[in-house]
Amino acid sequence: MGLGLLTIIAFWPRRFSLNSSSSVLELAIFLSFIAAVANTIFWQVGGQILVTYGLVSVSELRAVGSWLDGLFKGLATFAAYLHLRALWLELDDEKRRQWGIFEMAFYPKRRWCLSRIAAARALWQRRKGQDQ
Repeated sequence: MGLGLLTIIAFWPRRFSLNSSSSVLELAIFLSFIAAVANTIFWQVGGQILVTYGLVSVSELRAVGSWLDGLFKGLATFAAYLHLRALWLELDDEKRRQWGIFEMAFYPKRRWCLSRIAAARALWQRRKGQDQ
């Protein structure tokens, strides 16, 4: 959590432009660490203290936590999108027309990446079959 807080301070957005890859990446890193640190503070620190001292019940903590988890995961998902956008912004104009932002997860070897995923799944299934 301490390193997460230091990262938040280091990547605090100062100037922001949606058309600058470094600016978008800076915001993505910042938001992803905000989500991770906030989640940790809520569950491992704040939640434990509140339940230990009887200020809230476990069910109340879980009710609020379920809502906050959705918020934290949404923030992390948006940060992942910004990471892909930062990669996309690094491409020249011709390649930007060929590749979408969500396709950047597979750039530049899209089929290679998909074949590796398929091969890993097949290997996992074979190993699972041998264990039975």
